[in-house]
Amino acid sequence: MEYRHLLGLKLYQAGKYTEALVELDKILEQENSLNKHELDSSEDSVNPKKHIYDEVRIYQLLCLARLRNQEKADSQLRQWISIGSVPSFRQYVECVVPLWLGKKEIAIQKLEESINAEINEPDAIYNLACASALFASDESFSSEEKRVWGDQAIQLLERCVQIKKDIAKQLVTDPDLRSLHALPRFMNLVSEVQAVDPYWLARTEVTRAEFELFTMDHEYQGDKPADWAAEKLVGYRETSPTGSHPVQNVTWFDAVMYCNWLSAKEKLKPCYVRRGTERIVDETKKVRTVSKWEIDSTADGYRLPFALEWEYACRCDSKTIWHFGNIGSLLTNHCQMFPTESASVCGSKLPNGLGFHDMHGNVYEWTGDMMYEGENPERVALGGSWRSGPQACTPSERRPTTPDFLNYHLGFRVARNIPHPD
Repeated sequence: MEYRHLLGLKLYQAGKYTEALVELDKILEQENSLNKHELDSSEDSVNPKKHIYDEVRIYQLLCLARLRNQEKADSQLRQWISIGSVPSFRQYVECVVPLWLGKKEIAIQKLEESINAEINEPDAIYNLACASALFASDESFSSEEKRVWGDQAIQLLERCVQIKKDIAKQLVTDPDLRSLHALPRFMNLVSEVQAVDPYWLARTEVTRAEFELFTMDHEYQGDKPADWAAEKLVGYRETSPTGSHPVQNVTWFDAVMYCNWLSAKEKLKPCYVRRGTERIVDETKKVRTVSKWEIDSTADGYRLPFALEWEYACRCDSKTIWHFGNIGSLLTNHCQMFPTESASVCGSKLPNGLGFHDMHGNVYEWTGDMMYEGENPERVALGGSWRSGPQACTPSERRPTTPDFLNYHLGFRVARNIPHPD
């Protein structure tokens, strides 16, 4: 049962709600076959199975809401509340379930009532912050509404951390808070966190030669940029003159397709899955239909680093403006920036204390994060470039960019989850 319980939660966190529901339903089928008296004790330490079943019911309800199964979700929500739901989690459920079922006004009312109530219990405050963060990432809200909900989530988290300081580490890994990772206030909040989930990050940016191997791989059957060499190399070789210079002039989509190609080359499960299409307004204000890519968190292949991971690797546990300190005259030893006329060879500048090169300058680097500001799925680019000044090359400076944008100062590096031992 414990394995199926863990599997169900992981599937839910990965966005595989139908598969998660199957596993969770099987656990509750087991409950029906047990002696009712065995589960009626209020002491979880005496009956650990009761805690598992309570949690399973919550995630079963969340799956139904995510799948927009309104009849079953409404019925189960009423039943869950009537049997005595977990107080610190009840407000979270009563807010997000109506939201996912399309009952926006009810969801807003519930969340505002909960926020205005006098709550001092840290778990309850934290769960309200998670609900606010989910509101900030929901497509039904306008850009201004998303901004307001994101600010509200940060305020609640700041309050929560003051009460329970050791909860700060949880902020880094909670998938509900992913929409906040690109916000400077969130980064300041978790600046004292000493670790993030283990991951691998490339020491250098992807080079021009590495990317061109991908574009010229005629045996690869996956997605590739259309006519990349013909359309995107005009003027490009002047700013990255050798194969050892960073690849530039790549869109976020190009970077994602490269990650999948590299995963396939190394016989790993690709991280990105194409899920239909979506509409964006590009840099020229034209409406375009583009492929919609989603990340498979269960995959072991290559991906773009999340902004929090990128900044953690860049800062190298520093609290200064740049990873080496606050003395601007030393920046050129580590950073290719304005007024230079081209990028530098990857890895030719001094690395930081963790061995990563070009975290400041050279080319802006695409990340996996999506900005909640605006109606478009803007992606976050970090690090500054050879065309940037010192301020843009700081680790906290974020550049929101439409995913189809390309320019001579925009590249990427790859990351990968560290597989858990079986």
